[in-house]
Amino acid sequence: MKKWIAIIVASIAVIFVCFGVIFTRQQKQSVTPTKNRSGLRIQKQKTSNSKKGMRNTDNITAQFSNDEWILMGYMAYAHDNYVQSRHIKNTADLVNDVGEDLTNGDLKATKSGDTNYQLGNKFGSVNVVVEDSDVKVTGDGDFTTAKTELKNKFGAYASQIQKMTKAISSGSSNSSSSKQEANLSDQELAVAVFIDDYNSSSDIPQKISKIESTIKKQQAPDYVTSSGQDYLSGLYHGTHKGQAYYGIAGSFSTSAYTNYYINDTDRIGVQPGGANLGMDGPKKYKSKAEIIKKYSPYKNDVDQILQGLEYNKSQMKQISKKLNKQAEEEAKN
Repeated sequence: MKKWIAIIVASIAVIFVCFGVIFTRQQKQSVTPTKNRSGLRIQKQKTSNSKKGMRNTDNITAQFSNDEWILMGYMAYAHDNYVQSRHIKNTADLVNDVGEDLTNGDLKATKSGDTNYQLGNKFGSVNVVVEDSDVKVTGDGDFTTAKTELKNKFGAYASQIQKMTKAISSGSSNSSSSKQEANLSDQELAVAVFIDDYNSSSDIPQKISKIESTIKKQQAPDYVTSSGQDYLSGLYHGTHKGQAYYGIAGSFSTSAYTNYYINDTDRIGVQPGGANLGMDGPKKYKSKAEIIKKYSPYKNDVDQILQGLEYNKSQMKQISKKLNKQAEEEAKN
């Protein structure tokens, strides 16, 4: 009897040992691989997301210049103010209104560093900084907008915003009116008034673009024909009754022109001229200080147009020969 009891006890012990071995193996198999898989999966996911995030930020940043980013950041910041004061209804209205404020000088934008800017109006100014993934506006507090959000909101207006950047001046140009006047010569002032009167639009970058496009077309070798009277044929200088003036002719024959009287006064006299008008027609007057204020930020564009006018004038003799030759050939036919 004792022998059978011993056998039964031994058998039970063996069974418990076997269960213990099986349980231990199952624990090792279930815990260790799971831990490894979980660690690898999380680590891989973090690395992937991090690289993707960096690539996305870099790609978005490269799509716009810092000048464009700060304008978008400022518009996001000023949105509520424009809603209350201008009653704008959508993003298009906001972009248009901010563009107009930059054009007429109500809003001034100054670049003080590669990524640092200051924008201000009569109510005060704010600092705007372009950061890696966002744009931060600092005034009474900080207002930060992600670049992804700015792109989604203003990306459709990229070409318009790019033109608006021409109103951004460098920090060194923050000077008095007299210093700005010294930076615009009489020739440049004449061209600035010509731009100002080019059409009824208040969009200065648009006017400049149209004039530059017209001059470029007129410089093409095959542009001038026998009917090619529409020609910006240069900037001319003269004196009439003791008053010096600059004239810009809008036709090849120079029979249609406008004279600009820029004297030592605070006004610029603008006098249309032509075959039936002579040199004694009525003048209208523009504020010299206002022209300086509006066009000093566009000095480079003014100079390009001035160079284009001078080039057109230098080509007059050559073009005249082409016209005469063309007339002779037409007469033979």
